Amino acid sequence: MEIIHELEKERRGIYTGLIGIFNNQRSIANVAIRTIEIDNQSKSGELGIGSGIVWDSQPENEYEEVLLKSKFLTEPTKYFELLETMLYENGEIFLLNYHLRRLKDTANYFLFLFNETAIKNELFNSIESLDKSKSYKIRLTLSKWGSINLRIEEIKKETAIIDIIISDEKINSKDKYQYFKTTNRQLYDTEFRKAKDKGFFEVVFFNQNGYLAEGAITNIFIEVNNTFYTPRIEDGILNGCFRQFVFDNFNRKVPLKNNFNQADNGSHILKNIYQNNFRVDEKEITFEEIINSERIILVNAVRKDLLVNGIFDSKGNLIRKFN
Repeated sequence: MEIIHELEKERRGIYTGLIGIFNNQRSIANVAIRTIEIDNQSKSGELGIGSGIVWDSQPENEYEEVLLKSKFLTEPTKYFELLETMLYENGEIFLLNYHLRRLKDTANYFLFLFNETAIKNELFNSIESLDKSKSYKIRLTLSKWGSINLRIEEIKKETAIIDIIISDEKINSKDKYQYFKTTNRQLYDTEFRKAKDKGFFEVVFFNQNGYLAEGAITNIFIEVNNTFYTPRIEDGILNGCFRQFVFDNFNRKVPLKNNFNQADNGSHILKNIYQNNFRVDEKEITFEEIINSERIILVNAVRKDLLVNGIFDSKGNLIRKFN
């Protein structure tokens, strides 16, 4: 401390000090880095930012690191909430444990308040009055401080032709938000609305390296030689609950609970895994591979899976029809 006082021109104040709460039963302490000190009278504040200097540190690099660390204040992330979209059918919420586990992992990553008991209570109370003979989509959002909001709407059977269009926009696989389900999805929402306005069911994205990523509301599988391939997580995709359910069934981690079949809006993929010993794998998928595949299948936890009828380029020109 004496050396710091001799070398540094200003007092550090609260920066790198210890803040804590102590009593007989419990103590919690934290080192005050990236902590704002606010003067209520002058309405001004000060934020201490630093870097660890060693013998071979480069001053320019250390300065850039300091600027980077301050961006949480100087360039704050736009407000967002965590999101889950679930299917209610046959009197229960399909893949509920998958949704809760993913929501908890996302909350932990972004430091959101997650109270599983409160979330379950909200969900179970909301479905008590639903018609068990119908299917519903439940949209759950979770705020930073744990506030829960639910929106429920009945699902109509999908009878439309499932055509998809390729977006000109490329996703960035280095963007952390690609791997979590949040309301921070402006690109997807914009491109999805444009696709729907043109009569398409889904819009498909490729990443900055030219590999297939995902749809705005679905994960994507292609069928080739008795194998279902889907993009790797690191290609910039959300690990959807139904996508994970497919892998867990292929690896026999979960029992096949229902008699899935395409006629009752079930799963073409799961049927072929169990009845025809199809394999499931991840890989980098090129444009040529998706176009030359035997089938394209869209999956999510609400629609399960849907076979694509036709794929179109961004101008709306048909690239290929599938049987």
